[in-house]
Amino acid sequence: MKRILRRATWSLALVVAGTAFAQAPKPLANPNFRLVDGSTVYASARHPDGGAVLIGNFSSINGEVHSGIARLRPDGSVDSSWGRVRYQHYPQGFNRPVVAVDGSGAAYAAGIVNSTSGSYLGLVKLSASTGEVVTDWRSSAGSFPFLSLVADATGVYVGKLDGFRKVSTETGATLWSAPYAATSLTLDHQGAIYAVVLDHGDPPRPTVARFSADTGVRDTSWNPAVTPTLSGWLQPLTIDACGSVYVAGNSAVGDGAPRNRVVKISASDGQVDPNWDPGDVVGVDAIAADAQCSVYLGGRFETIAGQPRKNLAKLSRLDGHLVDDWVPEGVCCGVRELATGLQGRITVAGSFKRVGTQTRLGFAALDVATGEAGSAIDAEAPAQVTAIAADPSGGVVVGGFFAKAGSLPRHGLLRLRANGTLDPDWAPALEGYVQVAVVSARPDGKVYVGGSFDRANLQTRRNIAKFVGRTGELDPVWNPDADGFVEAMAFGADDDSVYVGGVFTAVGGQARASIAKLSGVTGLAYPNWNPQPDGEVCALAVDASGVIYAGGAFREVGGQTHWRLAKIAPESGNVLHDWTGTTDSPLMTLIATGTALYVAPTAWPIQKLSIDTGAADPVWNSSGPAGSLGFAATTADSVYATMWYSTGERQLKRYSADTGAEDPTWNISPSGGLVGPLAIDTRETVYVGSFTPSGLAAYSVDTVFFDPFDP
Repeated sequence: MKRILRRATWSLALVVAGTAFAQAPKPLANPNFRLVDGSTVYASARHPDGGAVLIGNFSSINGEVHSGIARLRPDGSVDSSWGRVRYQHYPQGFNRPVVAVDGSGAAYAAGIVNSTSGSYLGLVKLSASTGEVVTDWRSSAGSFPFLSLVADATGVYVGKLDGFRKVSTETGATLWSAPYAATSLTLDHQGAIYAVVLDHGDPPRPTVARFSADTGVRDTSWNPAVTPTLSGWLQPLTIDACGSVYVAGNSAVGDGAPRNRVVKISASDGQVDPNWDPGDVVGVDAIAADAQCSVYLGGRFETIAGQPRKNLAKLSRLDGHLVDDWVPEGVCCGVRELATGLQGRITVAGSFKRVGTQTRLGFAALDVATGEAGSAIDAEAPAQVTAIAADPSGGVVVGGFFAKAGSLPRHGLLRLRANGTLDPDWAPALEGYVQVAVVSARPDGKVYVGGSFDRANLQTRRNIAKFVGRTGELDPVWNPDADGFVEAMAFGADDDSVYVGGVFTAVGGQARASIAKLSGVTGLAYPNWNPQPDGEVCALAVDASGVIYAGGAFREVGGQTHWRLAKIAPESGNVLHDWTGTTDSPLMTLIATGTALYVAPTAWPIQKLSIDTGAADPVWNSSGPAGSLGFAATTADSVYATMWYSTGERQLKRYSADTGAEDPTWNISPSGGLVGPLAIDTRETVYVGSFTPSGLAAYSVDTVFFDPFDP
């Protein structure tokens, strides 16, 4: 992820367009949709009316602004009148973001809360009716870290490393305290609270214990022979309506060896059920039970007892076997919490963008019988555009960190039509931990994508894919299967070969270090084309004669010194060692024209080099465009560049392609967002990513006489 974030922050894009200089442009009307990415929901708590309170790092829920905290009504809709405070997790030590709701509907959250009445740090109470901070409530629970939090009508139970306690819902005063570090808590609502605690000793021994909810006294007669090994201070714990307690973790039962397992314990006598055993499962972060006492697991796992299950599973209450027909596609990527949810559903919270084949961002309510996802309750974050490519047929193709464009799912990829509106039919989807670094649209309608991802259109495609057709179907044959990050792409003069760069060791069925030439038809690597740079290749360009230019973080290519730049023969892959081009800063972008190579380092002025010798153009004013730079693309007599300066200033500028002189009248200071890549379409519209809160903006090159979106 760091590599993509660096590219988006240190960003330059170069585009050359044959137009006269004009006045500073204003954003065009299109694109006019809101581009958002998925966010994380850390935790949720059931509200007495059947709704729920969520906390996370989201900025909106279903398009409605809510900063880190929100309340859902019982029907799943967002309560617009509740929770206009801003919540932020306090990331200290083992601190976990936690939330609880008491019997009156008041919510309690541990973190940083900003409201109209001030800023609050620690455990905060929020009004049941408004979600505003209750200013006269003062918690006695101490400072961070907080590990677990539950509440009922009589108090709030706080689990910490220095012991756990019950505090008053009225005043925040401590009602009782127990001298045990408590990492997980759950209530049976019959006067008992269950906890994973550290028993006293050297070293402390983790165990499951029961305490009186009224007095905090430990029930020493209830002593399960279970040792849930500490792993990240998280041992998910729950109790069902049938009288069973479940704990997940690396547990030893009795004198047995520790196993990655979930254990079922009788709430009446503390005995472990020997007949309930789902088998080994690693990475369980959440556990819950429904009204019928079926058990649900969530986390970061791929299998349970050797059977495929991706991050989410349902188990039988009788013996723990997997319920095969429940959410067969699973969740990508990561479940943090499960809870008995809205209207009898099970709610899932985490960092995912899909549940099965449905787009769900960070939160979902699933049918306990079928696993079907209910209406979207999407936790959203601002999108980030990291790649833009002009489409020869008109419009542009956009890649980045996003999951929706307006109300339509768009997982990391979208296409804008020539008039700047979203193409509703072109909808390929990437899956996994998606980071799009490069996109390229070809004259024949094919679109190539590189970055970091696992699947495309539900098919296995590692880090590189090719889409064809009107709706973005996946090419069924072309599968180079790169074993690492792909971040640069260029095409041969005949368009039958594809050059790719990045950080990989194998692609197209061959061992290749960071650069390869692939067949545009089969995706296989050319067997004898292997320049072998000694570092990352992050930029590629091809000149009119088909010669390749590679840039990146390498020092040697083809066995000889070439400082971050190299020129490579297209047929043989031999490095042309007499070409002397170089740059003193890590390089992000290359553009080859008929006679020149434009070079955009990350923290150096734009360079213009001869494609024949590599020498710097003596006329080009290399001291002009300075700052932190990146992406590029060009045509005729102007250079458009997005710039990011050490002062934090971000600008979109235009320069003469011949001299590098800056046009003082064409200078845009964006209203917000990161400075992203640029592209110019066939109608001479400049598209820029991450320049506005919506993630994407467009500007006409000629703002006086030409506006392609003017109705």
